[in-house]
Parts: sequence; structure tokens; C-alpha cells
Amino acid sequence: MFENTPAPAVLDKLTTTIPFNSSFRYVAQVDNGRCIGCGVCVAYCEANAATIGYGYLSQIDTELCDGCGVCAFECDFEAIAMTASTRWH
Repeated sequence: MFENTPAPAVLDKLTTTIPFNSSFRYVAQVDNGRCIGCGVCVAYCEANAATIGYGYLSQIDTELCDGCGVCAFECDFEAIAMTASTRWH
């Protein structure tokens, strides 16, 4: 019955990483101090907003970012945070 339900730790990370606020749109932002350039975010980004750029660190194109939060969730180094932006598509 519960075989497809995410573990509680996964649910906690999802709800604390991407709080809901209808006044804003969320975009990914990379912390270059934590990023090791592993490319996991690039592999999971369906919007093609994540790339490996200068210094072999991840970069997020905020114009392409759809705010889904998958990159932040998949990053094992917690180098990506979802930040509120007042600019909409």
C-alpha cells in the first residue's frame, strides 16, 4: 500500500527546500563554496537551465529555470537553494 511513498527524510527535504508562496516564483541558486562541479544538477534539470561553467562549477540560467527544485533536491552537497524571485516568465 505504501511502497511508492517517499521516506520521511525525503518529504522533509522537499518541504523545507521549496516553501510555497504564491507571490513569488522560485529559481535555483548555486553556492559556489559548496559546489564541486559533479554535474548531477545538469543531469536532472529538464529545463536545461543548469550547466557546468567557468571554474567547473554549476551555473543556473534563471531565465530558463522553471523552479521545480529537482536540482536542489538531488544535490548531495546542498550547493543549490531555491530562492524567491519576483520576476515571472
